[in-house]
Amino acid sequence: MVYYIETNLLFQKFETSPSDEMKNKLLNTIDIAMSQFAEEPEDVKRDFKRQLMIKMAYCYLGLGVFGNKIDKAAISTSDRTEAKQVIDFIETSEMWVGMEKRRKMLFYHVKAEYYRQIGNIDISRLYARQANHLAAKYNWTKELTNISSFLNGLGSQANQIQTTVEDIYQLLEEVEIK
Repeated sequence: MVYYIETNLLFQKFETSPSDEMKNKLLNTIDIAMSQFAEEPEDVKRDFKRQLMIKMAYCYLGLGVFGNKIDKAAISTSDRTEAKQVIDFIETSEMWVGMEKRRKMLFYHVKAEYYRQIGNIDISRLYARQANHLAAKYNWTKELTNISSFLNGLGSQANQIQTTVEDIYQLLEEVEIK
């Protein structure tokens, strides 16, 4: 639990002074924190792993603890690739089953940010709406402000990549399953 708490403290430092050194320290601490729960019961281990992996994806994509954009955070192609791998892993049935609403909100937000960064604004907007809906429904005000701002910003961006009808059906299918 100590490393989990340290992760939150490092995240706050990363938000105020984003650097590759701080990013690496944060990501390493997240790895240590995940290993710290290895001996816990499966449901406890899975819950903490989900929480920490979402934080990891936030870090890779330059988002703060409450989803605020860290303006000076450097995000490389490698960071986006790592974030996508984390996102894909979380979406496996083992990790997704039993995920709490709050984690889903955070997950949808990071997934929306990923799609924004790769230029697929249509898909980004769909996930941002999901995150915004959950944040508003459950009154998670710290995240709601940042997610709403993010969503509003997407409305002003031109569609850089057109979403196909198949993409939308796939997304709707994913949302129904989850």
